[in-house]
Amino acid sequence: MFKWWLALLVSSVMCSCSVVEPESGDRPANWAQKIQVEGVPNLYKVSDSLYRSAQPSKEGMRNLEKMGIKTVINLRFFSKDDRLLEGSFLKGVHYPTLTWMPDESTAEKFLAQMAQQNGAPYLIHCYHGSDRTGAMCALYRIEQQGWKYDAALEEMIYGGYGFHAIWKNLPKWLRKMAAKDYSDSQT
Repeated sequence: MFKWWLALLVSSVMCSCSVVEPESGDRPANWAQKIQVEGVPNLYKVSDSLYRSAQPSKEGMRNLEKMGIKTVINLRFFSKDDRLLEGSFLKGVHYPTLTWMPDESTAEKFLAQMAQQNGAPYLIHCYHGSDRTGAMCALYRIEQQGWKYDAALEEMIYGGYGFHAIWKNLPKWLRKMAAKDYSDSQT
């Protein structure tokens, strides 16, 4: 009986952690575009000033620097990029973010940083480059590129970045954040 319950539990967890796959076919031209760079998994160009990825390696950081990236924004809660950035001219910014509980102050800092543009182009990443990174990029799309919530959410979930369906809180958080007025926090 115990083995049956254990099997059920493991199956439930595996199903709840599944990755949302995009529909086959052409992706909209205004969605982030895939870029292949050694040492930088899940790398996409969101705009001329923003790129997104999973955790880059040390080699990846060197390649990002060669691409012209100036600032690396790390959303991982328990890991910093300090050792990976050693010996480079890349500026590292750490906004520790919990996937299950992102906070408003992190979003405000990120949007203020993006509005300044003095450290652009930026790369934003978390571990997978899917969920925390996706939520921040969607917020950037809404607040700084004028996208509607539904369009930004669709790209976040179905853009091929590996969004994990278990994080049902992120669309709700994004809607709440998109309803805020950031005009005072970005000056």
